[in-house]
Amino acid sequence: MRSFRTLSRVAFSFLLILVSWVTPAYGYEDITAMELNDELSAANNLSIKAPLKCIELIDAYLGKNKSQLQQTKQGFVFNDSFSLASNNNSSIVNAFQIKSKCYKKLKNIDQAMVNIEIAIELAQTSALPFELAQAKLSYGSLLFNHTQRHVDALLEVQQASLQADSSSHPLTDELQLSIHLALADFYTQKDKFQQANQELENAKTIANKLDKPQLIAWLNYYWGRYYIRISQPQLALSHFVDAKSMAENAENFLLIAKATYEIADIYRLQGNKLDKALHYANLSANAYQDLGDDRELAYAQIYMAILHRQNQEYSLSMVYFWNAGDLLQGLQDLTGSALCNFEMGKTFLKMHSVDEARNYLNLARFQYSKMDNAKMLADTLLLLGRLNIEQGEAGIARIQLEKVLALSESLSFLEQRERAYELLAAAYELTGHYKKAIENFKQFHALQTKIKQLEFTLEQNKFNEQYQLIERTQQITVLEQDNQKLTSKLEGFLLVCVVIATILLVLLYRYIHNWLKLKQLKAASQTLITQLNHHPHTLLPWWSSQLKSEQFTKPKEATTPQYYALISINFLTDLYEKYGALKAQRIEKEFGVYLQTHQPEQSAFYQMRDNQLLFITHKTEDSDAESLAQFLTDILARFTHKYDLAPSIAIGIVNHPFLPKAEAAIDHKRVSDLACLALLGAKQIQTPEESAWLELFAIDCPQAAFFNGDIWQLGQQAIAKGLVKINCSGDKSQLVWPIIQASNNMKLKPAF
Repeated sequence: MRSFRTLSRVAFSFLLILVSWVTPAYGYEDITAMELNDELSAANNLSIKAPLKCIELIDAYLGKNKSQLQQTKQGFVFNDSFSLASNNNSSIVNAFQIKSKCYKKLKNIDQAMVNIEIAIELAQTSALPFELAQAKLSYGSLLFNHTQRHVDALLEVQQASLQADSSSHPLTDELQLSIHLALADFYTQKDKFQQANQELENAKTIANKLDKPQLIAWLNYYWGRYYIRISQPQLALSHFVDAKSMAENAENFLLIAKATYEIADIYRLQGNKLDKALHYANLSANAYQDLGDDRELAYAQIYMAILHRQNQEYSLSMVYFWNAGDLLQGLQDLTGSALCNFEMGKTFLKMHSVDEARNYLNLARFQYSKMDNAKMLADTLLLLGRLNIEQGEAGIARIQLEKVLALSESLSFLEQRERAYELLAAAYELTGHYKKAIENFKQFHALQTKIKQLEFTLEQNKFNEQYQLIERTQQITVLEQDNQKLTSKLEGFLLVCVVIATILLVLLYRYIHNWLKLKQLKAASQTLITQLNHHPHTLLPWWSSQLKSEQFTKPKEATTPQYYALISINFLTDLYEKYGALKAQRIEKEFGVYLQTHQPEQSAFYQMRDNQLLFITHKTEDSDAESLAQFLTDILARFTHKYDLAPSIAIGIVNHPFLPKAEAAIDHKRVSDLACLALLGAKQIQTPEESAWLELFAIDCPQAAFFNGDIWQLGQQAIAKGLVKINCSGDKSQLVWPIIQASNNMKLKPAF
């Protein structure tokens, strides 16, 4: 009875084995894409679906670019480099990386190693730091996951990080993220959790900086793997679910397949949630099918078959095994086929189909012997030994179990040795060799104690490391809380600053608004002043407004002689009556523009009254009043002829300065008053058909004091006394001056 209890316990231990093959291939070297030309891109697209075809395309590409290639015992040695004079060095390095990936997909690790070593050598000789870092990352992954050279793998990945630091490639940050994830996964598998946590934190910093959902999804995936290793399945599940959700948004089928497998395995280990495990395992298989990866699809189907077996759904389990076997046979994948046969044998054992179980286990034993896979060979022999013991064939079982001891002794497979001793004790007990049974049971008990001690030590180390990690996490939490408090204070300070800045901006806005409004008002005021300073119709400047300008108020050291000609224009008097307001205004405007365009340099027309203009021009040695009058008459005649207007005008002309020896005695305003006096005389000699002009000019001797007072009256008195002379176009005897006439009348009154 004890032997059957032993067998039952051994069988139960087999159910709890987490087979290593189901862990998906690591994907950190696939996170950063290579820059590929069209040929290499086409080959790379086939690396998953058709790796052999991919290798053919790569070889064809290399054949077009290489100058000479030799294969030696050390690998590939290049006597001549690949087109070093051209710009395709990085493409050739990438070609060998793709070729290595294809060989890894085909489980040909030796060729994968050879090609990635060539890529590293070429990248070094061609001084390509980014491609060298990528190649070293892939090389480190191969060393860690497919050999026992874990230290070398770690060194290669660390060197990849140094090479990436020296690269200025735009994808350097993504490559550094991949390197940190690789290191985190290495440390996690070696139970160095503090280093793994630090690498994941470094990767998190880069992912947050780049803010790319796909990179954050990969980061969540590796956080999940880390939490699985430190026995935190709920935290792991949360990260895997996040990774799956983000991968689905990005249609990243590779990450979907990996994340859903991990979720399925968490539910599998919980035992009572196999339905959920099957659901996510099915999602993983579907993702590999969408990816076109038949090899990984076969492995996913084997995993689903195992889950159905655990759920005691043996028929469904066998369906998935057979489907997987067909795929692996077509792919000529010996490793996968051996595994499928091994698991089918275990399933037939559960179904109590002894012959089928023995057949498939023997087939698996043969395949594992051929591949020199000692661990899986030992596991297969253990199952065969158990089967033979159950069938009462203890002799055959002892031979198989002794072979397990021989294999496990050389390779230190303690777990396999423990189970072998236990089964040997049962085999010897069945044949009545109790002494041998007791010896093997003692060996089993001693080894079990040793394993427990090792497990205890390992668990203790893991516990200590987890405790240190928790302590460190608590310290980080405290620092984060302090940082949160400082952040809150900073946010309050920033809020106050924002409020103050807002108030200042409002004040600035009001200031700018008022300033612009004031500027507009000033512009409008200036426009209004300008309009007021000009005649509304002719647009000529008013003489009265010009007298206030600096030009006429600022005293000058030397005054330039000028003529002031006051013109009375007859046609402006009755223009509105003759043409009406609308046309009259248009004529006046055109008249103003005409005068401004025809006025000479250093001359100007001013509006004195609606029908009077003041013309000011410089006086030269060869100019006189008559020529000035003729000039003005001609200008006006050309305009009046256009509209059939009366050309007759009267012009009163005076000089400025009026007193030759006292230039400042009579200013511009008083000179214009004298021009009015001259115009009075010109009008007296004017006829309706002809124009007339009259000039007033002072003799050299008049005293300035004489002209203090009303210049209009004093001017007439000066004419009467001969201090001011007259020059005109008509008869001077016809001139009548109001003041002089009034004085003469006063003299005649007594006689009367």
